[in-house]
Amino acid sequence: MHWDGDNLLAVAVDNRHYAGDVPGMHVGWRGYGGILRSVRVLATDPLHIAALHVDAQPEGPGGTLALRARLQNDRPEPAAGVLEVEIRDAHGETVAVLPGRPFSLAPGAGVEIGLSTSFDAAQAWSPTDPVLYQACAVGLVCRSGF
Repeated sequence: MHWDGDNLLAVAVDNRHYAGDVPGMHVGWRGYGGILRSVRVLATDPLHIAALHVDAQPEGPGGTLALRARLQNDRPEPAAGVLEVEIRDAHGETVAVLPGRPFSLAPGAGVEIGLSTSFDAAQAWSPTDPVLYQACAVGLVCRSGF
């Protein structure tokens, strides 16, 4: 991101049929190509979460959450800090905290950090009651249902 000048954003769309797609390769209904929903471009810090995997499982009256985040430092200088994650319910209330894990990264380097926790207050997700939680880490918000 060039804050002091112009930026170019290129977007490619693909409407080819693939065997594993729904509705499949047969003739019939097929959605149109292109971008059909709103799009947002978020400018983030060069120190960012490049990949995230969240595994949420019901367990007893609550649930467990395991999170793996790949941190990437694209800054020209070293970066150090602590990756902290809060689990928030639909009202934005914190229901669990994953203990922070310190990191130190050279310029251009990346590292994978794993965090996990369990909490009694988790409600199971279902199609009739789609309870979602937010895992909030270093400004990143992703959704996961239990």
